[in-house]
Amino acid sequence: MSIKIYQSLKPKLKQYEYKPVEFAKDVFGVTLDEWQETALRNINDNQKVAVAGATGLGKGYVSALAIWWFICCKEEEGDYPKLMATAPDEDTLKRGLWAQLSELYRKAPLIQLLFNITAKKIYMKGAEKEWFCVLKTTSARYSSSGDAQAESLAGMHARWTLTVLDEGSGLARANIEAILGSSVGPQRKIVMMFNPLRTDGYPYQIYHDNRYKADWIRMNVSFYDCKRLADQPALRAERESWINMYGRNSPYVQARVFGQFPVAATVNRVFSLDEVNNARERNPEIIDDDLLPVQIGVDCARYGDCETVYYVRRGLKSLEMLCESQTSGPHIEGRCVQLAMKWCNPQLDPKKHVYFIIDETGVGGSGPVDHLIEQGWIVAGVNNGSTASLPDDYKQLGDELWLEDAKDAIRDCGLWDDDILTQQLLSRTYTFTGKSKQRRISTKEEMRSKKIESPDRADAFILAFANPDKLHLRTTSIRSTIDFF
Repeated sequence: MSIKIYQSLKPKLKQYEYKPVEFAKDVFGVTLDEWQETALRNINDNQKVAVAGATGLGKGYVSALAIWWFICCKEEEGDYPKLMATAPDEDTLKRGLWAQLSELYRKAPLIQLLFNITAKKIYMKGAEKEWFCVLKTTSARYSSSGDAQAESLAGMHARWTLTVLDEGSGLARANIEAILGSSVGPQRKIVMMFNPLRTDGYPYQIYHDNRYKADWIRMNVSFYDCKRLADQPALRAERESWINMYGRNSPYVQARVFGQFPVAATVNRVFSLDEVNNARERNPEIIDDDLLPVQIGVDCARYGDCETVYYVRRGLKSLEMLCESQTSGPHIEGRCVQLAMKWCNPQLDPKKHVYFIIDETGVGGSGPVDHLIEQGWIVAGVNNGSTASLPDDYKQLGDELWLEDAKDAIRDCGLWDDDILTQQLLSRTYTFTGKSKQRRISTKEEMRSKKIESPDRADAFILAFANPDKLHLRTTSIRSTIDFF
């Protein structure tokens, strides 16, 4: 029935066949930023378009507009358009692109007359199997393989096709290559939208490998290119605070503010953006073995703007990160015990299978350390200024924990999913002391002079993944030796 209605409306819709910007404005009544108009025109004029953009620009909104334009305007003599949208996981796709598609659908009576939209499909009424846009996902995030998923993403055949890769930097190479292999021809278009957080993978190659450059129209979109957002005082102040805090050339700022791939910095960063992102995405996939002991890193607040942070891990799995303003010793002790009882396997003795690693540098931590030991818990009090176990390599113990223990752990562990934690890990740098190969991390004073916030959450992570055998664990009971990794 709707195909007949479409035929009556076809002259009206076909006038937009090569005019996606005009379609968006007339059908949805939207006002677009200049970069959004440019992106839509690039999609019309080219087969492959990649958009590396800053955080929160509305990249998914542009993709949604392109999908509605394409599915409405590309029918030709009974040859119906077929579209696919994919993302690394279903939640990302539903909360982002599919939510935008649904919102636009509700604003356009003309489209409601012709199409239905479900949780995983848009289709022409009366032609569900021939004229559609389908949602497909893959769980093979950051994988180099993923053949099963790739096979499911390939094979969409029609004269006019459009494939939208949402958060394309998170898709496995095999999936992208499968889509490219089945999308040969000028009428088969591919759009890739992503935040350029990674310096590896297919999206990075598109922008940096000459073998790929000729095939793709590439855009980099800064927060400041989006007038609609940049003119909002609160959002502008937030971005500028990131720049002031972490530096214009920091990986976090380059990707999330300026829409640029991070470049090699002039300073040595303890962790690369790739390392942190990999660990952050890895955590949900790591199996939690609840027979392993629990290690809780505690960074105690010492100043009014600092947090007391508890970071809980078991094996390679990050279980919880708790941040509080409370600084009193009794409160910290009580919270430590509460977390120990929460996460220790009830079949195990928590006083033998939970280790507390507490920063007692300065004034904050010594009380909780002593009191927990008196209660029979296994505790290590860490003074970052004490001598490193590898003094030829590191100036102090704190340097060693960041540059040795944490560097080893982050290659395999799962990182708690938190933007502030990510920023803090990326903000720490190191230098060589001039004594052979000895290194030290940037001090808190150096960070404060550059208006970089205290890395409380990062410090708690470091303590949680510190090697307990070098920290002189103490208890009133006998310690049982159990491997953590």
